[in-house]
Amino acid sequence: MVRRVGQAVTDANLALGNLISWYGAGLVAVVAIDVLSSALRGGSVAWQEVGWHLFAGLLLLTAPMTLAEDRHVRVDVFYHKCRPKTRAWINLVGVAALLTPFCGVVIWEGMQFTRAAFLPSGWEASANDNGLPLRGIVRALIPFSFVLLWLQGMATALRGVLGDKPPCEA
Repeated sequence: MVRRVGQAVTDANLALGNLISWYGAGLVAVVAIDVLSSALRGGSVAWQEVGWHLFAGLLLLTAPMTLAEDRHVRVDVFYHKCRPKTRAWINLVGVAALLTPFCGVVIWEGMQFTRAAFLPSGWEASANDNGLPLRGIVRALIPFSFVLLWLQGMATALRGVLGDKPPCEA
């Protein structure tokens, strides 16, 4: 049962990450349009903000997939030389001592940050005249993505304790 829940979290994060990876193509197109429109008629802040929103989504929503595939950045001074069981314990301690508190703080602060964008005084929009409205939607990606990242960290630690291999090695 526990293994199935962990695998479901991993499968969901891999599927979301693969879908969101296509934001990269959209980001390239938006930047190209922005550069061309700047050269032809002075550009638009809205195109720059669309690019910023796509980049934020790309970065935040593919991080759990990167962790699921064990392709994240780590200070690998001794980790790669360890036995799988030792690696599992390192991952478990890392998730418990580092990832969990970090995600907890970012989720908490991100929720406050997001809530401020949706206050009754009005939805937060760009400070620029021709910028995009509804910036709170992008802000909401912060706590959402860190919940996914924390869940993936738990699934990764569980996978190691159970002796399962990462999806990229399976």
